[in-house]
Amino acid sequence: MAAAARAAHKTEHVAAAFAAFGVDNSGEVIVRTILVAGVLVSVGIAAGYIGVLLYAPKEVASAVEAAKAAGYPVTVEELDAWYQLSADRINASDLYMKAFELDAKSGSALSEKSLPFVGEGALPDFSVPLPEAQRTSATNYLASKAEVLKALHEASATSACRYDFRIGEAGPDDLPHLNGLRHAVQLLALESCVAAEDKQGNAAVGALMAGYAAASSLRDEPMLASQLARVASVSAMTEALERVLNHAELDNMQLSQVLSSVSFSEAPHAFERAFAGERCFGLAAFPDEPAGVTEDGDTTIMGQCYALMGVRRLDTWAFAVFMEELIAASEEPLHQRRTAYKEWSTRVDKLPAIFVITKHKLDELEKATTADLKGSALLRVATAAIAVEQYQNDAGRLPESLDALVPRYLEVVPGDPFAPAPIRYESSGIRSEVSSVGLDSAPDSGLTTDDDIIVTVVH
Repeated sequence: MAAAARAAHKTEHVAAAFAAFGVDNSGEVIVRTILVAGVLVSVGIAAGYIGVLLYAPKEVASAVEAAKAAGYPVTVEELDAWYQLSADRINASDLYMKAFELDAKSGSALSEKSLPFVGEGALPDFSVPLPEAQRTSATNYLASKAEVLKALHEASATSACRYDFRIGEAGPDDLPHLNGLRHAVQLLALESCVAAEDKQGNAAVGALMAGYAAASSLRDEPMLASQLARVASVSAMTEALERVLNHAELDNMQLSQVLSSVSFSEAPHAFERAFAGERCFGLAAFPDEPAGVTEDGDTTIMGQCYALMGVRRLDTWAFAVFMEELIAASEEPLHQRRTAYKEWSTRVDKLPAIFVITKHKLDELEKATTADLKGSALLRVATAAIAVEQYQNDAGRLPESLDALVPRYLEVVPGDPFAPAPIRYESSGIRSEVSSVGLDSAPDSGLTTDDDIIVTVVH
């Protein structure tokens, strides 16, 4: 009786539950219908999922074939062959590597840490000279690196460069020449600033040209780490340029020499090549064997679920599709590229977290799209700032607008990669300021933020 009472009690609860949906005890047929419908829906979902799993490899193959047809590599081996220097061009690689080796052998002085660029020392405001003690330390430090600097200047005279490493043997984040190059650029930036304060215009110009040239030695390297290093190097040299323009009196021939180096440094397709390289590395990260199998043969539950449920196939498909879209965005003209990148990023943000590998890789690549725009913005601001100085030398006054520089000093007013507008310019008597609005600024606000990219000169 007790069991029957408990069963009746449960039935009452069930009846009450169905009653809440307008169903009484006579709703047995409806229950059965719901169950059947549920089974049919489940079968339909399963069939659809299986269909997608079968469809995914075909889509990956299609994306790979489309990449090949467009002339891009799709494997790491093809990527290495794609990054070659034509036989008739002189390669600066050996000269740069010689300089990097000399730099490493000469070691670092105790004063290096306190110096700007090469150490942790802060630069004073752009128009303020280096403190006397810091300037003396910098002069002595540069003297200890005289042989290194000579080798760097010699290397900078050769524009073509293909560093001697095999892609695949060195991982995408383990390139042997990048650390050497970073420090070389920092050395040249410091050299240019000290020379400018010593009123040695030719030496300052030579150091600027060598620094921009060193950054440009990475322009064709189809590796994301290389392009990020290139942009960081351009940033250091543009900061040095601002100080040189404030502390050295350069004539228009000297300014033209620097302008030539700055113009050559702009590499509009550098990140397109880097993203193509990342696609090769990414596709190689999706193995043919089931995921979750470790080197000693053990399996992980998550890894096996990732493979057996077919998520790996979907992950590979998502990666192939999103990389194809990213590379297409990087091919856009610079004034349209930011919009294309933003639209791509919006789609990435909506990607479900189940796509583990793709989500991780694309999150990193989102940051790289900003670096692409920043590199071009730095160089365009530098170009316009140099042209302003040339106008000032000829006219004895600052231009009222950048339009006054066309066509004698600029072919056109450079566009801002971060906004659908030209690079900004302001002047007030003896002060000129050329700027890009940067990533987070509102182009029409007229406000300057920490995100802005600015070159200011006080005459």
